[in-house]
Amino acid sequence: MAKKPRSTAITTATEGAPKATFSFGMVFEINGTAVPISTADIARIKEEGVQFALPKPVVLGSFANLINWLETTFSVTFPSTDDLPEWLKNIVDAVINMEFTVLVFQLDVPGEKRKDDPVRYALEIAGTFVGEPLAPIPGFDFLKIQGGVFGVTNIAPAVE
Repeated sequence: MAKKPRSTAITTATEGAPKATFSFGMVFEINGTAVPISTADIARIKEEGVQFALPKPVVLGSFANLINWLETTFSVTFPSTDDLPEWLKNIVDAVINMEFTVLVFQLDVPGEKRKDDPVRYALEIAGTFVGEPLAPIPGFDFLKIQGGVFGVTNIAPAVE
């Protein structure tokens, strides 16, 4: 009896099997850091909306960089800190020269499927002092402040 030839026909995926999707994005350069931003399934944006999360922290620079850029680009003049009392000048100068980094940025813009949901967001930024940390309490050299972190969100925390 002759053997039946093995089928070499291409079969299609069964219902429920993963399907290929198409995404689209761009890579932005923010202060020298490449930041990829992309969609999920571009064919479902209208229905599902757009969700985005920053893939890695992005260094923005300092207020001093921003002030210099504004002065150079728009001829805006900022007051000098030289006229401030010494204690306040030191604090203002430290803050102006802090390097700021976006640690978290998430955005969820709902589509038609969730049209009554609000836009959800989370933003967290860290500022790090350049040079020596600040010693807020004289005599307590073991306690220094290297910077600060602040943020805003309307995304409910996960319940554990």
